[in-house]
Amino acid sequence: MSECETCRQAIEGIAKQLLLDESVITTAAPIGTPGYMAPEQTGRIETPVSFATDVYGLGAVLYSLLTGRPPFLGGNPVQVLDQVVTATPIPPRKLRADVPLDLERICLKCLGKLPADRYASSAELIDDLKRFSNGVPVRARPVWALMRWARLARRQPVVTGLVTLGSQAFDGNPNSSSENP
Repeated sequence: MSECETCRQAIEGIAKQLLLDESVITTAAPIGTPGYMAPEQTGRIETPVSFATDVYGLGAVLYSLLTGRPPFLGGNPVQVLDQVVTATPIPPRKLRADVPLDLERICLKCLGKLPADRYASSAELIDDLKRFSNGVPVRARPVWALMRWARLARRQPVVTGLVTLGSQAFDGNPNSSSENP
């Protein structure tokens, strides 16, 4: 039996014991380090945990390696979890100017708020990391303004709705009104 197979069986055995022992986990509270948790792990959104959750975790570790800190910081775990769900991480290059642009793009793609915004598989992530290490342009690309607005609208529909209504009500000319000729 290989070492990997032995480890897998040990992990499965521990997991089965934990599932049988109801005293181990008695709440539905999120489990993990808040600054490294994917939004779907927080229990605050209705997105299931999937392989994309692992991609997010890898992105959080990469972010930490690039910047020396987790993607989100706060005074307490609740503040950090709020940021995980609603905030965009500070781009690594704003914290450390020597971070290569393509590596920043890879990292931020991993940290997408929605699983669909992240790499579709670990193979895609590995491919982009290999492309970076070989000096080939990566496939991760910056998010355009309209796409960012659409994502914000999904996360905070009330705020984006009010801004949209406000921009339609005000046409940019403070002196214009329907009563002036």
